[in-house]
Amino acid sequence: MRRICFPRKEQQETRGNNVTRQTMHAFVIAVVWSVSCPAAELRCAKIFTDHYVLQGEMPLPVWGWAKPDSQVTLKFADQEKTVRVDGNGEWLLGLDPMQGNRKSRELAISSTGQSVTLKDVVAGDVSLAGGQTNIVFFIPKANLSP
Repeated sequence: MRRICFPRKEQQETRGNNVTRQTMHAFVIAVVWSVSCPAAELRCAKIFTDHYVLQGEMPLPVWGWAKPDSQVTLKFADQEKTVRVDGNGEWLLGLDPMQGNRKSRELAISSTGQSVTLKDVVAGDVSLAGGQTNIVFFIPKANLSP
C-alpha cells in the first residue's frame, strides 16, 4: 500500500520563504540590469562642460555616449566631425588642432533628434600660478589678457 505524505507546517513555511527569496533575487537582478544598461540618451563625458577651455594647438579627443549604431555630429568653430556610435553606445572623435583664441563659442553635439550644446567654450591654455607671497607677477601683465 502506498503512503501519502503531507508536508509539515515547517516545510510549508520554508517554501514560502523560498518564493520570497526568489522574488527578491529577481527584483535585485532586474534593478542591477536596468542600471547597467547603456543609456540611449546623447551625452558627452563629464569633463566637457560650459565655460570650458579646449587645449590649443594639438588634436583634441571628445567622447561620450549615445544610442548604439547611430551617428554623432560635433560642430565647433569651423570644424564639423561625424562618427558612428559603436555597439556599446560609446563614441569618440577628434578635433583638429586649433590656435588659441579668446572668442567664446558653442560646441554643439547632435545625434538622431537629440542635441547637447556647451556654451562659452574657448581654445587655448590655462595657467595656474601658486606659491607664497614671493610671487611678484601680476596677471594683467600677462600676454593676451584683457
